[in-house]
Amino acid sequence: MDLEALALAIAEARLTGDDTGVKEVLRRSGWKPTHRAIPPTPVEIMARVKVDPETGCWVWQLNLIQGYGHYRGQPAHRASWEAFVGPLKAEEHLDHVCRNRACVRPEPEHLEPVSKAENNRRAIEHVQQSPDEVVHHGAKRWCKRGHAFDDSNTGVDRLGKRYCKKCRHEALKRWRAREKAKRAG
Repeated sequence: MDLEALALAIAEARLTGDDTGVKEVLRRSGWKPTHRAIPPTPVEIMARVKVDPETGCWVWQLNLIQGYGHYRGQPAHRASWEAFVGPLKAEEHLDHVCRNRACVRPEPEHLEPVSKAENNRRAIEHVQQSPDEVVHHGAKRWCKRGHAFDDSNTGVDRLGKRYCKKCRHEALKRWRAREKAKRAG
C-alpha cells in the first residue's frame, strides 16, 4: 500500500470532506471493505427495547419492517442474540417462540436457533388467531380483507398457492370496470 498517497488523500478528505480519494487509494491497494455489520453491545440493545410486562418480551422500538425490528442493516433479534449470547452459524435462523416478531429477548422462551426448514415448519404450524395477526401465508385462516379461508372461499392457482375467491372476484370486477371505462373514453 502506498502510505504517502494514503496520507495525502486523508489530509485532502479532512479539508474538503470528500473521501473518494481515500477510497480510491485503498481500492488500488487491493483493500476490500468488510460487509459485516458492527455488532451492538447489550447496552445499545436495551436502550432500544421496551419490556412487555405481560409476556416478558423485549419489544424493539425502532425500525420495524413487516413486524421485525432492524438495527444497522440486520434483523434486531439476530443482533440481540449476538450481543448477549454470541455469533450464530450462517445457516441458523432464530425462531420467535413467543410469536412476537418485534421481540429481541435472547432466551429459549422467546428466541431459539433452528434450521430454516424448522423455522418455516413452525411458522406454518402456528395457526392465525385473528384476521389482523401477521403469520406465514400457509397458516392464515383469513385473507388480508378478513374473508375466511374455508372450502367455499379458497381457490388454488396453477402454482399451488391458495387465494381468496371473494377478493379475486372483487379485483376482477374492478378490472372489468377499468377496461369498460377505457373503451368508452
